[in-house]
Amino acid sequence: MQTGSIIAVKSIGEEEKATFQTGDVITFTEENRLVTHRISDVISTDSGVHYTTKGDNNHAPDSNPVLAENIVAEYNGFTIPYVGYFLHFAQSPNGSILFMIIPGVLMLGYSLFTIWNTLRQVEEKHKSKTLDVK
Repeated sequence: MQTGSIIAVKSIGEEEKATFQTGDVITFTEENRLVTHRISDVISTDSGVHYTTKGDNNHAPDSNPVLAENIVAEYNGFTIPYVGYFLHFAQSPNGSILFMIIPGVLMLGYSLFTIWNTLRQVEEKHKSKTLDVK
């Protein structure tokens, strides 16, 4: 998985949270955000199962182990590379300008051009009718 990819994940139930193995890719909550990393080690303790995780493009494993109850989904193998960068840009101020304000100005300009063109055609028809009457 490349950084900036959009992936599909499958939600998991409580009974599946302790069945992951080294190499599985999981999505878990960390400080109120979702993180997707690969399991590099499984640690079974008396208090439950903990997972050591590492991002595919990170050099070192994550400093805090993931508790089984923090896992919310499992990666199902579907990835679209680099779309995340596009979505992140679209949510930025520059992205807002590019994807909302500029198209709005273009639509307004097109509307004004269409109105002006229609009025010109109506005026030409009106002039031709008055010339035909004389």
